[in-house]
Amino acid sequence: KVSASRCQWLVPGLLRDKVLALIKSLPKTLRRNFVPATAFADACCEAMGPEDGPLLDVLARQLERMTGVKIPAGAWQVEKLPAHLHMHFRVVDEDGRTVAEGADLKALQAGLAVDAARAFDGLLAQGSERNGITAWDFGDLPVKRSMDRQGLSLEAYPGLVDEGDSVALRLFDSAEKARQAHRHGVRRLIMLRHKAAMGQLEEAVKARLKPASLRYAALGPAGELCREAVTAVIDEVFLAGRSLPRTAAEFHALSAQGQEMLMAVGEDFCDLLNGILGAYQHLHKALRRPLPPAWLPAVGDMRSQLDHLVWRGFVAATPMARLRHYPRYLEGISRRLAKLEDDPARDLARLRQIKPIWEGYLKRFEDIRLRCGDEDRWLIEELRVSLFVQELKAACKVSPERLAHYV
Repeated sequence: KVSASRCQWLVPGLLRDKVLALIKSLPKTLRRNFVPATAFADACCEAMGPEDGPLLDVLARQLERMTGVKIPAGAWQVEKLPAHLHMHFRVVDEDGRTVAEGADLKALQAGLAVDAARAFDGLLAQGSERNGITAWDFGDLPVKRSMDRQGLSLEAYPGLVDEGDSVALRLFDSAEKARQAHRHGVRRLIMLRHKAAMGQLEEAVKARLKPASLRYAALGPAGELCREAVTAVIDEVFLAGRSLPRTAAEFHALSAQGQEMLMAVGEDFCDLLNGILGAYQHLHKALRRPLPPAWLPAVGDMRSQLDHLVWRGFVAATPMARLRHYPRYLEGISRRLAKLEDDPARDLARLRQIKPIWEGYLKRFEDIRLRCGDEDRWLIEELRVSLFVQELKAACKVSPERLAHYV
């Protein structure tokens, strides 16, 4: 639970020394903008604090605010700082013995995560968990429970877990883990409550998605696509924009509304997926046919864009509200490809603006599933529309400058 972001700030007595050392670590072409470095370090420490975010990001913003000079993320030479300006961590067990130590917090957390979770589960599980639940018959579910175990005050976060034909009540060591599991558990409990309606929805989706299933075959099984579509429809009808229930009354109110919309939403969503996968199949072929060498930079970028829009599992990972923009994004790729024949130089000029942003974003967020819930992911798609196919109109105002922090 220790925050790596907070630890960048060390302790107050060492912050000025670290900020000064960071400024001096910059390449000379940047460092000369912050002279005298001691004055800049003093001013920065007065104007910023740990609550503003990670130290390196906050310091870069503050220096840019003072001078107008932008500092790229890779310019800091943190590894050159003296050892005492790096936080050192030592993990001890209940008897005070050292379990692990070092300066890399993420490595320590990753290395000890399994053992810590197992120990946490063992401390809290007794009498607090339950399996085989098919109806909300366990009373209210608090967001957080505090309890004492072996002399430690621990916080646990209850949530429901989807187990296929039932749900289980579990305790988690973080609110985010509990929230993610609870959403899946509530969805399963809704499906169990409306079993007959769910069977009808599954059959209807399977029949209506036949065209999409054929086009999806190169990515994954048809059954997988149908299951993900059903899940997306249930989320849209019952859960989208609503708070997850924590009491029986809240659950019954939530699961009672929207049942009559299931089939209509399911049909509309299947039509959307049929269109998306039809456009995907067409573009996939078009971008892999023999093309002039001068087009290759643009085509490589379009291939990357397409592969990050449609991939195995994209239906489950992408919110339905975002999927509704897919036809415009895919039409944008099609029109951009058609324009290449007339003016490849124009495309290349715009590609220079977005390529470093796109590549920087992909490095920062390597997990494709995690990106689907990130606002900047979709701002980049809107930027593509704005740059390459203005006639399709971006859904919001966006510019390369707004996303320059990924460069």
